[in-house]
Amino acid sequence: MDEKYVPIGKPKFKSFKVYLAQTDATEIVYYAKYLEWMEAARMDFLEEVIAPFKEILQQNLTIMPIKVNCDYKRPGLLGDIVEVETKVIELGLTTVTLKNIFTKTDESGKKILMAEGEVTLVFLDTLKKRPTKVPDFAINKLKTFEAL
Repeated sequence: MDEKYVPIGKPKFKSFKVYLAQTDATEIVYYAKYLEWMEAARMDFLEEVIAPFKEILQQNLTIMPIKVNCDYKRPGLLGDIVEVETKVIELGLTTVTLKNIFTKTDESGKKILMAEGEVTLVFLDTLKKRPTKVPDFAINKLKTFEAL
């Protein structure tokens, strides 16, 4: 069983505009696009908070998804501006779990919840091809980010 640390919780935000190529025939965002947006938001979050991904790779580490889910609430439509909030909700011995909240703003300025997703990432030693402890530098950067 993976030992758990205290959840972190401070969010980062990223926005996307919905283009025609991201929709189906009814101009509704294709469901898999949310997973692509989660990936982009995750990479930006990790690079801004922990380190550029190339620096992580240079330490013979990588961070890989091992579990992903997304609960869809309201559709995204052609032309919408989708905001993705990303935050750490759990930090384990070898894993980090991020939560993504997808919203759009309606004509009155009210935020509409579109979807919620979670991705659990594992730190992997690229030489041994095995999970490894979340490195101290990553834990320290996450704690520093939370304190800002």
